[in-house]
Amino acid sequence: MLGCCAYLLPHIIFGKGLHIMGTKTVRVSIDLLADFHEELQVLAEASGKTMKNYVVEALETHMQKDNELEDGILGELAEEASREGFIGVEESKKLVELIRNA
Repeated sequence: MLGCCAYLLPHIIFGKGLHIMGTKTVRVSIDLLADFHEELQVLAEASGKTMKNYVVEALETHMQKDNELEDGILGELAEEASREGFIGVEESKKLVELIRNA
């Protein structure tokens, strides 16, 4: 599931400012506590990655988990709406079309 995170791939491979398949990458700068920065360096080296690749992959993983959580919450809301008698988007569109054509 690459989803919303697909834009990170060119960043991992090609770096700042290059055009890859119509996508332009940008540089992001953040301030970190020195201890946290050192920990990132150690973890990146231990996994055989550059710090940049390690951080981008960590962000991508975190974003994927957030998206999965959001999908679950929205799914639960949709089920609740269905139990309460509400209809979904596609059913709503069909109903509107039936009313228009009546």
